[in-house]
Amino acid sequence: MASALIAHRARNTLVLVPRRELLSQWVERLGSFLQIDPKQVGTIGAGKRKPTGVVDVALIQSLVRKGAVDDVLKSLEAKRSPIVLTERKDHLEYLQQRFSRFAKNIVVLRGGMSAKDRKVAHAALNVADDKERLILATGRYIGEGFDDARLDALFLTMPIAWKGTLAQYVVRLHRRHDKKKDVLVVDYVDSSVPVIARMAAKRRSGYRGLGYVME
Repeated sequence: MASALIAHRARNTLVLVPRRELLSQWVERLGSFLQIDPKQVGTIGAGKRKPTGVVDVALIQSLVRKGAVDDVLKSLEAKRSPIVLTERKDHLEYLQQRFSRFAKNIVVLRGGMSAKDRKVAHAALNVADDKERLILATGRYIGEGFDDARLDALFLTMPIAWKGTLAQYVVRLHRRHDKKKDVLVVDYVDSSVPVIARMAAKRRSGYRGLGYVME
């Protein structure tokens, strides 16, 4: 069905997959189903970085800059209260595994959580303000009225384009808190992928509209 939609809309497309096996499967199937030159199907991940800007298939993890983990850890060292957003549950699990060895009080928030998972998340979410805490969440969960005044840093690890969605995420940092002096948004962009570069351009316009200074 996804291949049929790509063919019907005839638009430049980026397909995100969570596992290496799916990467090769998608590349093979898109080439045959769309009846295009296989060279027009780009690959990002599994040791390859050859986007075409026509149809590209990418491992989600490959789109997050390697320094992202270090950036988040540095924000924790600076006594910030960060939140890392993604859009896929499998990517959320990947991030949790990466940070579990380095960060304390990791809060994982996503749809469909069990009662046990909600209890664990609630306990970590409500630690004292002077305790280290890291929130990992899906954008959809955070976009539905989530409120935590302590948040002062957002790490956006997923490509989005709509300004309304961006505003929903960024405004989570704007709640008043006694220890909050400023807010920080770190937006990761792989400009070598045309689709992602265009989405990033739209976000820059959104940031300016929200009054942010970009570096």
